[in-house]
Amino acid sequence: MTHLLESRGRRRNRARFALFAVTLFALVFAATWIALAVAAPAGGAAQPARADAGSPERDRASRNGARTMPPPIVPAQPAAAAARAAENSAAMATPQDLRLIFFANSPALTLEATEQLEKLASALNGNSRRLELRSYAGSPDRAASDNRRLALKRALSVRSYLMERRIDAMRVDLHAIGSAPDDGPPERVDVVLLKP
Repeated sequence: MTHLLESRGRRRNRARFALFAVTLFALVFAATWIALAVAAPAGGAAQPARADAGSPERDRASRNGARTMPPPIVPAQPAAAAARAAENSAAMATPQDLRLIFFANSPALTLEATEQLEKLASALNGNSRRLELRSYAGSPDRAASDNRRLALKRALSVRSYLMERRIDAMRVDLHAIGSAPDDGPPERVDVVLLKP
């Protein structure tokens, strides 16, 4: 008897699943058909939507039988502006080494540093060059270990920013040096592009 009840339960479950599958298929089919019917006008292929369609001025003008003005024509760029745009795109195609300055005792990126990194990230998205981050923190008030720790935090914040801009972390090498051995600013991160 248990066997008969079990088989009836299986049959019911199969029937329920079949009904569910058919209903789901019908809903998807109906939604697709409605979307296509709405998207295509009765006269044939779908027309792109006009920017001024549905505006109160256009509706008022069409009711009164008046014609509306066409959109203004934007003049082409002068040759000098086009040349500058070409120079800028060529400069972005070959990224340069950067020097990012930080505030004392802070691993947070400055506004200027984020702007420089944004340009670098957009230039690096098109190629596979590797980077080396040489991070410095050289306050004489801090111990050497604290300087290295702060330098590491700065390098990590630069790498995190680049990772948010889709630069792979495996392309970025970190070097937390601590106090700067040269005459440059002590609170900085040097971004060095390695040879391809």
